[in-house]
Amino acid sequence: VPDRTIRYTKVPPGNYTFHVQMKTAEGSLSAVASSAEIVILPPVIARWWFVLILAVAVLVVLWLVASYLSGRRYAGRMKTEVRERTADLEHSEKNVRDESRRLAATLESISDGVITLDENDRVVMCNTAAEHLLDRGEHKIQGCELASVMNVTPRISLHAGAPTTHALSSDDGR
Repeated sequence: VPDRTIRYTKVPPGNYTFHVQMKTAEGSLSAVASSAEIVILPPVIARWWFVLILAVAVLVVLWLVASYLSGRRYAGRMKTEVRERTADLEHSEKNVRDESRRLAATLESISDGVITLDENDRVVMCNTAAEHLLDRGEHKIQGCELASVMNVTPRISLHAGAPTTHALSSDDGR
């Protein structure tokens, strides 16, 4: 062998012992002149730790994809729920505005002076008759404490925590 190199291809992984013998010109073999232990490792992709790392990586990618999809589904559900709740809130606000207009119209149609108070005895609403009796505009009265607007004793009191209505009448008790 001119370059003293030997190449073997397709040798499976494992432990091998390489023996060197010489062949004489007559064709007889000599005793083993040299031997060497050779270990052929499997390729990286066939090693146990690589397979384990690959399996863990696949599981992590699957978990990330599942989390992403789950997050998108959750976001979609939340978007739908927010849309529904917003529609409900808008509907409720419209009902409150309509009821407030109806109550304001009813309040204005009452010929006696009426002042509506909150739980802290602050004026929330008053009708035109009350404005005329007090000789003040509604916007000058709203938010003021009843005691600062007039000296009156409550005639009608609803249950605790509810607005209180005071009726204004002439001094003769009508």
